[in-house]
Amino acid sequence: MLRPSFSVILSVLAFGGCTTGGEPSVRDGGTDAARDAGQDASTPSCADDRACDDGFECTVDSCGVGRVCRHMALDALCAAGERCVEGSGCRSGMPSECMVDADCADGQFCNGDERCLGPAGSRTCVIGTPVDCDDGDACSVDACDDALAGCRYTLAPGCDAGVPLADGGVPCDAFTPASVAGTFTFRPAAVSACIGSATYNIGEITVTEAAGTLRVTADRFTLTQSPAPSDGTFDVRYADGCGQYRLTGSYTCADRWMGTWTASFSGECAGICADQTAAVRGSRR
Repeated sequence: MLRPSFSVILSVLAFGGCTTGGEPSVRDGGTDAARDAGQDASTPSCADDRACDDGFECTVDSCGVGRVCRHMALDALCAAGERCVEGSGCRSGMPSECMVDADCADGQFCNGDERCLGPAGSRTCVIGTPVDCDDGDACSVDACDDALAGCRYTLAPGCDAGVPLADGGVPCDAFTPASVAGTFTFRPAAVSACIGSATYNIGEITVTEAAGTLRVTADRFTLTQSPAPSDGTFDVRYADGCGQYRLTGSYTCADRWMGTWTASFSGECAGICADQTAAVRGSRR
């Protein structure tokens, strides 16, 4: 949407704004690309206001200083009970003010963890990054499931229906103790933008076994289990005084595993970092 005249903006702001903002409303006309990505579709460099249209009717789009697109969100252009969120449009279920991340949670897993950002006294809720369920397997149909709080995978048309869906529809050798080691995708990615070692982005893990200890390297820390199991199950953990991390699960075959990722926080992280529990799965790279 292009920038309206100054008088139009004033008249819009004169109405009562929406105070809460979850799913884009059906009345918001965001572009397909912006809606699917769940993020701002702004143009990095612009020549005029028309180049900055993000497709969301509740934003005032303009080409600002440095030829950079700006998008001013106006709650007054949303329906009652909604907020205008840059990059997402009119949303319900998210407050305009907050103190900690938990204040912003909309109860939905798939649209990512909402954050509470800004200086003390004027913090505001910011939408999260949608969960990425792509497991890189052409024989599985990937979908995020809010009820499951994780990813759901079904067999893609044309793939081997005789292979269990847990294996993504692709044949795989049976698990043996020698199958443990390797680098695996980690889906959905576990992301935490918090403080210190509580900040991580886990999109893959590396599994090794030595001296009777199973080690799983995930981003910047290593989870361990000792003695190492030999039956294809795993329960690795790591703690740093602020966060406690755990990955449990089992191999469904030599090249794939399914499990549960949990993260809980205490000390200086309590009330700042959001606890996580999610069903995850991995495929050998």
